[in-house]
Amino acid sequence: FPSHDINTKINYKINDQNKIVFSNYFGSDVLSVYETPNKNPSGLNIDFGSTLGNQVSSIKWVKTSEKSILNLMASHSYFAYDMTANLQSTRFTLSSTLNDYSIKTDYAKTLSKNHFIKMGVDGTRLLVNPNQSTFKGSINEALKADAAQFFNNNQINLYALHDYTISERITLNYGLRLSSSFNTNYFYLIPEPRWVS
Repeated sequence: FPSHDINTKINYKINDQNKIVFSNYFGSDVLSVYETPNKNPSGLNIDFGSTLGNQVSSIKWVKTSEKSILNLMASHSYFAYDMTANLQSTRFTLSSTLNDYSIKTDYAKTLSKNHFIKMGVDGTRLLVNPNQSTFKGSINEALKADAAQFFNNNQINLYALHDYTISERITLNYGLRLSSSFNTNYFYLIPEPRWVS
């Protein structure tokens, strides 16, 4: 049952105001079972295996000044699994993949002693290849192969907020977030006002 996880992080300082951060995670798990007829009670030849894989990578640029900070990040995550089973003269496979691509930026600035603003935008593209199954062998006619429909989704979100310090005891925090989700078949736009005092 071999498995491993690898984490990597690199920080690169360009100057006192700018730095770049790269991070990566990779994980894999493999399971394999093989039994000949004389080694299991069923008297059948069993051959089973599965593989799970996951990877997340990101790169971020951070720019700071005395009163502001800017973050810009791009990331990609990937997940996949694959299972295969051989039972006598029948072979069964099942697999699926998921890809997530994202980009995000945030900007924050202190305008004065009483005013602070923050705003940002992020976008995500999700690609899903659901369960894909195949059957080959003596029971192929009874159990048909199945290919689930490919799915994709896009999201774009924007937000802005303002902190207004009226006094030592009173601070107003208000803002607006716009969330959208869409592909070729649909489009949703949801406004989300925020107000805290």
